[in-house]
Amino acid sequence: MFKSIFSWIILFASFFILPSDAFSQINFKGQVGLSNDRTTSSFSAFTNVRYNFKDRVSLGVDFSIRRPFDRLTREVIQKPNTLIYGVGGEYYLNKNKLKGYLGFSFNFFTPGEYLRGDQSGEQIWNFALNPRVGLQYQLNKQFSVFAESGYQRVYFDMGSVPELNSNIWDFIGVGLIYKM
Repeated sequence: MFKSIFSWIILFASFFILPSDAFSQINFKGQVGLSNDRTTSSFSAFTNVRYNFKDRVSLGVDFSIRRPFDRLTREVIQKPNTLIYGVGGEYYLNKNKLKGYLGFSFNFFTPGEYLRGDQSGEQIWNFALNPRVGLQYQLNKQFSVFAESGYQRVYFDMGSVPELNSNIWDFIGVGLIYKM
């Protein structure tokens, strides 16, 4: 909970130190996607807030919710909804209407929840690194659509249990961007 409050404080404080035209550089991104590990698939919904730096770099905060299910039985797994939040950004490879980009994010999973749940019931934190590649198409001055694919390396209990660390391939995500 402390980390969540801290993230909001940083976001709020940033509005007072950004230049006067800063609000015109803020993007809101909404996305849905599908990810997989060895035995589990997950539907995810994301909300990202990004600040653009010189049309090539964007940085900001990420919030998402993941609902996993077992691919073999199609049953929703124990502790189904996992909240994920962190920081991330993108580097755009060009400035055309159709842009390619490279993305990266650092995410924290909510305590005690991972794709299959914490069987011991202890409160734990999971950390993930998530590089991505994507394409973004600008519809007009305010709206863009995008599609991306990425890889995620999850460190279970902050990496203290190496044998439980996991690799997840996020097959694809699609979404809409609104620029203020």
